[in-house]
Amino acid sequence: MKKSVKLGLAFILGAGALGMLSDPETPEQPIYEEKIVESTPAKEWREVVLESLEQKEDIEIPDFDQEKEYVELEESSLDQTLPVQFLTIKGEGDHVGSAIVTLDQKSFEESSHVNESIVPTGFTDTTSENIDGGVFFVKSKLLPSKLSDISLEKQITITATPSFQRGMSHWESLIKDYLEKTNNHVLVRADPIYEENAALCNGIILQARSVEDDELSFKAYVYNEQPNFEINKQTSEIRDLKKEAEEAEKARLEEEQRAEEARLAEEARIAAEEAALRAQQVQSIESQVWIPRTGSKYHSNPNCSNMKNPSQVSLSQAQSWGYEPCKKCY
Repeated sequence: MKKSVKLGLAFILGAGALGMLSDPETPEQPIYEEKIVESTPAKEWREVVLESLEQKEDIEIPDFDQEKEYVELEESSLDQTLPVQFLTIKGEGDHVGSAIVTLDQKSFEESSHVNESIVPTGFTDTTSENIDGGVFFVKSKLLPSKLSDISLEKQITITATPSFQRGMSHWESLIKDYLEKTNNHVLVRADPIYEENAALCNGIILQARSVEDDELSFKAYVYNEQPNFEINKQTSEIRDLKKEAEEAEKARLEEEQRAEEARLAEEARIAAEEAALRAQQVQSIESQVWIPRTGSKYHSNPNCSNMKNPSQVSLSQAQSWGYEPCKKCY
């Protein structure tokens, strides 16, 4: 079932070192002009950015299928002409609601590069044997931006999964390749999605658009999930679904083995009882003999020696009466 997310954006501002503004003479081909940015009054560019980012949009997010690290939604809807001079952060309670920045080669830095002293909300030292390296949670920035201010870096650092980090790396590589190839600028925005009272986000809507041209443009949802695991976003507790499945399968096989052993034991018991009964029957049959009305021999064959109306008695009885075995039929 897809989840519909509405983004309402009202930003507060942090610090940074980049900005961009479109050339009013060529609105269809935005040009990054630092001299124009520097001359733009701070209040003016903030109002422009805020007004643009306050727009809402419905986004359908597919449920996590236990495989994909991300889903591509569509091309970015970012406005290339937004004069984003600094990293701009929107706060929602204890979390960042949205963050936006303009990047160039110097300011780009992989989101996995995080100051080790930072401990984001919900971070724990959880480990699992079914995770490469054993460590379940990692630290990740919402944006691939190099920051000198640790307080800002702390604001945009979240607790993430290895799968999330791989998904982010995919899209960051596109931004990095574009910047290195063109020496242009890219507008990048991240919108983490949180459930109510959650310490961890479900994922982020990441979008980027090149400023000077339309060569780079994407909007994607990166899942903060991990295949074969279930994460409690409120408590950071995890369920190792693969381990649980393996344990359940092991228990099932052990139960099947016990049932098979019980079945074989029952079959062996029944077979032993039947064999004992047959042996008893055979023994009973073999211990019966025939004795004549006259004579001193007992026989196994009632027709031996042309006996007339012989009597059947037990061997022990015949022996106790003094009868001896017939040499013909014994």
